[in-house]
Amino acid sequence: MAELRRVISDGKIHEAEKLGWKMMGRSQFHRPYQPLGDLRMRFPSHNQVEQYVGSLDLDQAVETTAYQIGGVEFKREVFFSVPDKAMVIHLSSSKPGQITMDVGLDTPHPGIQSQVTGNDTLRWSTRSLGAALTS
Repeated sequence: MAELRRVISDGKIHEAEKLGWKMMGRSQFHRPYQPLGDLRMRFPSHNQVEQYVGSLDLDQAVETTAYQIGGVEFKREVFFSVPDKAMVIHLSSSKPGQITMDVGLDTPHPGIQSQVTGNDTLRWSTRSLGAALTS
């Protein structure tokens, strides 16, 4: 414990974090709040974006991104539901058939499974991470 206090007082936070985890004997997958991973959404034809606007409505807990490409308006709305253990992303455009994208998930967790449901739902789940992250 004295060594941990010393590295913290020396300002070596990264070293202190590694030492603390070593002392606790816990892996990175046992942290109480851990990310599932990084969601990657790539829109291949969205290179010349105009009128980009981003907003956050704290009362409704909704993040909105809007922009135009070639006269077509695109909007992305995102919210999280803790009780439902869900992240919801609603994509829309002012003209039908304009949304084409590639989706991926970069995750350090083994055993993540993905499932496409219909034309509008992608679900990731796992049961291997214990209480911190379950489906």
